[in-house]
Amino acid sequence: MPSISVTAIAQVPLHKLWGVWDNYPDIYLYNPGITDSYTINDTASTGLGAERQCDLPGRDQYLRERIMQHRPGERLVIDIFESSLPMKFMQATFDFRARGQNRAQVTMTMAFVPKFGPFGWLMTWPMRPIMRRQLQTLLDSAARYAETGEPVTPARLRPVAA
Repeated sequence: MPSISVTAIAQVPLHKLWGVWDNYPDIYLYNPGITDSYTINDTASTGLGAERQCDLPGRDQYLRERIMQHRPGERLVIDIFESSLPMKFMQATFDFRARGQNRAQVTMTMAFVPKFGPFGWLMTWPMRPIMRRQLQTLLDSAARYAETGEPVTPARLRPVAA
């Protein structure tokens, strides 16, 4: 299964960086690729089993996600269980580490399986650099949000065709 890993450092204590990610419904505040996000299916706003929808730029573009593992200050595993993107499976794992009193690191590993059989597998190679750039932008934006508290401006991305 293909996967991509990226890492970012924030100049804040670990609990503050974790708090940004644990504010699960509000990822739109620091993810420039999301126009809105909110809890769905009457689930809790965070913790194991919490679900959210992330609206992407473009008509009817979205991700629906569920927290599969929630270890405060250590690890967050999110399953993308429904999406308008051409993926059969996507799961994001976030690992957090303190790097000093006022420095924290988050590493994100995105595992994915594309749709469209062998053609989809072939497309993973040209998709990887694009996905890596988008995931790095997400982590860097979250770190900046943790440091400043200022929401990022959503990127005006071209809609992804499903």
